[in-house]
Amino acid sequence: MGTLTRRRWAVLALLAMAGAHGMLHAAEPLEYAVKAAYLSKFPFYVEWPASAFAGLNSPITLCIAGEDPFGPALDDAVTGQQVQGHAIVVRRLRSVTRESGCHIVYIAGDARVEHLRGSNALVVTDGPSPGAIISFEFHYHPNGESEAVDATKVGIKFWPRGYKPKHLVSTRGISSSDQLIIPPNEVARSDSYFQLQQPARLVSYQPHGHYRLSHMKLEAILPSGEVQVITDVPHFVWTWQITYPYKYQPAYPKGTVLHSIAWHDNTAANKENPDPTAFVGGGARTVDEMNIGWLDFYYINDDEYAQVSKEQQEREKAKAASTNQQ
Repeated sequence: MGTLTRRRWAVLALLAMAGAHGMLHAAEPLEYAVKAAYLSKFPFYVEWPASAFAGLNSPITLCIAGEDPFGPALDDAVTGQQVQGHAIVVRRLRSVTRESGCHIVYIAGDARVEHLRGSNALVVTDGPSPGAIISFEFHYHPNGESEAVDATKVGIKFWPRGYKPKHLVSTRGISSSDQLIIPPNEVARSDSYFQLQQPARLVSYQPHGHYRLSHMKLEAILPSGEVQVITDVPHFVWTWQITYPYKYQPAYPKGTVLHSIAWHDNTAANKENPDPTAFVGGGARTVDEMNIGWLDFYYINDDEYAQVSKEQQEREKAKAASTNQQ
């Protein structure tokens, strides 16, 4: 698969988040003109192995799998562009395989990408799809009363050329939204888990839910069985999606289970609740619910973990000594 340089991962992530750039009720031609502009820029931030090209001057092939939503917009966007001597060409295919020679594949509609695993293709979709690296996704729920207009902006911060970070931060959504069952007039609890595959440091935690989410907590269940509370947000309000960064990024050993707990208040006591009599499940609409604990973290080696653990213990001792003196 085409590899993204470490410097460029953040750029593509932000571009993906930008989605359609914009307007909830904008005409489709505008939406796909913007997406075409994004797609035409992706080749500049991807590195493919030499074996992905038939020759030194072979083109970068951008394939549309399924029904083409772009019309001439994508062709216009790539016209005249070259990346390190490779022109960019657009192909439209009913189906795409590893033998299709695609460097970037845009999956339109319900097309699937499992058969592209192991290829050199960068896969882009309009929503979650197995095998995709980049997804454009905005989801809305009309209220039937007013026409909403939403404008989304994206900021891009490049790493300095040649810079290689010591660690790469990953984002994980700790969730079990598909198992949410929230009866009418009740407060329901749900639990989600994520196990660290090696020692790691946590960067931040962001609770995410809708009208009825009222409380979220993140715990660490250590290999010894000890449970530590990391972050507790007892008064969550869905209109404020706040991220909680850690001043001292806590470190945990391999095998630690991160436990995200969510409470959804489906009673009349919840002022945000539009209908306490409704039976609510998981889903993308605001009237549905989510229990996502967005976690930013990065893995470290054993030596780094030993050093960070020592520093954590020293801080805890100093804090305890200061408290006793008071």
